[in-house]
Formats: sequence, structure tokens, C-alpha cells
Amino acid sequence: LQSISLPPNMPLLAASEERCVLWVAGARSGIERRQILCGGWERLFCALDVAWDVHLVGPELLADPHVHVMPGRRVYTHPCLLHEAQLEASSRQPSFVCAFNSGIGASVAHHMRPWVPTLCQLLKLRRPVLFTCFGVHEARMEESIFQALHANFTR
Repeated sequence: LQSISLPPNMPLLAASEERCVLWVAGARSGIERRQILCGGWERLFCALDVAWDVHLVGPELLADPHVHVMPGRRVYTHPCLLHEAQLEASSRQPSFVCAFNSGIGASVAHHMRPWVPTLCQLLKLRRPVLFTCFGVHEARMEESIFQALHANFTR
């Protein structure tokens, strides 16, 4: 999380109505959702003097129709794949995206398949995206895929 809050050479994040919209793709109830709701991402939220709309998106999330409102942020839960999420118009252009363990670099079709439409959506948006993966080999494979797609990325 420290690397998220202080990324090197990060372009200014686009805010809408003085709010940053964060998509957390691949979120899980027991990890990312719990961390965000229990204060584990405070360094990120305090890094910019804006309010946050956080959209947790992932098929492993438990359905929660409530919007969790905390000082400076609203947290929404979408138990689906990112490209299937029904977002309000004000949240369709994220300021920043975290994509957790997409499996794109795993080179295993059943891990990659659900993420391909989401990856296409993210590339079209031209917004900053942080991809995470389980290991160095998977990271190298993702780097090769991003190069083949002519994506603008840094390691």
C-alpha cells in the first residue's frame, strides 16, 4: 500500500466534482473490502486532499447494497466483474484503478478469460492502473502482454 500512496512520477489524478473515483477490481470481501472499511488504506486516502468514491468490484465480494459512508469517502460494493458493473454516470471515469491479481500473466486460459474484457475496458479509459500479481514470473508475462498491446506502462 505504501507504493500506492506514493507512486513515482504519477500524473495528476482526474477528479470529478472534487472527488477521486477509485475502482478496485478483483476485490474480495475478506481482504480489500475489510482493509478499506477498517482503515488500512488511510495513507492513500490522505495522500490527496479530495474526497473519494471507492468502488470495490469483484465476483468474490459478498453482495452489500449499502453505501458505506466515512469521513472523506463513500465505499460501494459491486459483486461482479468490472466490465459487468453498473456504475452511475459520475463513476464511469475513474481517477485511478487497482487491479488485483488479474491472472493476465498466468498464461492459464480459465484465469485470464474473465479479465480480458475488463483489460480492454481499462486500456480504452487511459487512466492510471496498478496491476498486482502473485509472483515475478507472472509480472514478466504481464509486462510482455502490455508491450504487445502497446500499452503505456512502467514497472
